[in-house]
Amino acid sequence: MRFRPLIVSLLLAGSGVVANPILPSLAHADPMTDMARERFQEGVKFYDQKQFEKARAAFLQAWALKHHPAVLLNLAQSELRSGHEADAANHFAEYLRDNTSASPMEKSEASKGLASAKAKVGEVSITAAGGAEIFVDGDPKGRAPLPGPVYVAPGSHEIEARSGAAVETASITAVAGQSTTANLSGGGGAPVAAPISEQPPAAGTSDVPPPIGDGGESAGFDVSTAGDRENFFSWYTSTPVAWALTGVGAAGLGVGIGLGIAANSDFDSANNFKQQILARGMTEGLAGPPCNGSTRFANVDQRNEFEAACQKFVDTRDSGNTKQTVSIVGLVVGAAGLAGVGVYYFIDAEKTETAKSKTRRRVGVAPVATPTTGGVAVIGQF
Repeated sequence: MRFRPLIVSLLLAGSGVVANPILPSLAHADPMTDMARERFQEGVKFYDQKQFEKARAAFLQAWALKHHPAVLLNLAQSELRSGHEADAANHFAEYLRDNTSASPMEKSEASKGLASAKAKVGEVSITAAGGAEIFVDGDPKGRAPLPGPVYVAPGSHEIEARSGAAVETASITAVAGQSTTANLSGGGGAPVAAPISEQPPAAGTSDVPPPIGDGGESAGFDVSTAGDRENFFSWYTSTPVAWALTGVGAAGLGVGIGLGIAANSDFDSANNFKQQILARGMTEGLAGPPCNGSTRFANVDQRNEFEAACQKFVDTRDSGNTKQTVSIVGLVVGAAGLAGVGVYYFIDAEKTETAKSKTRRRVGVAPVATPTTGGVAVIGQF
């Protein structure tokens, strides 16, 4: 199907007009619509790349943020092509049922998609007492009477109708391309069992399970505890390496958090620029997105104006990406530094009594971080 007309319809949803120093009189939508639009555009990109599972995930997020017909239709198309035929059939049916103002082309696409999905799933018509909550395999489907049949994957399924303290159940076997009926309006059903309350433990018992065997000593495990070691604070105050690791951790976290906030600010600004550019392009009747490099402009002044705005959008977005990368590295280094303090304590701190007579270990601990990995390196003799 074609996505571009659907993008335009989503961009127009919920827009107002505000002044902006980059391009005057540009549309600005509410935050929920902004986020839904961004997820929708991601879904379009993945769909065009035939990455249908990623497209489905993006459209699902957009649908959760904004119940817009264009989102629902594209969600159903991506579900059909990613192997989620039952979800696709339910969403195609919902689109055709609720979107009466759809164009003939959109209705045709939805009808074709529904027919294709129905060939691979079972159709279940469910009847139950009015107002009863309907569940299929534990998933809620709404209250009776349902607006239409429910589509499920081939195989066995459990249908429930819950009304107050009563529940009616039915088991059905769905066959691909065939219809079946589940009638749960026969008699009020059986009461739902009350949850079993936990009994308090008897006197002298504990929630901790008893040890197995002799506690591990005969198997060769070291069963000494942290209490056998030098006190942590005493060890920390006399260990410069621990101070250094703490400093690295604090600095890394500070840089990571600070740049993360700055990156989010850049991304917000870039998204605002993008929406303003797209809205201005539609206002001036451009044939395509202003920043794709192939759009024809009416005159040189118009082209220069849009090119300057597009460059500002790219620069702001790239700045956000750079800050985000450095922020991730900072957070990894910070976490590794603080974790290194604890690791070094258990490696370096001597145990009391018998351990003090042993030769002190010569070890070093240092955080290791790259843009893709992070951790703690321990070097020395043990």
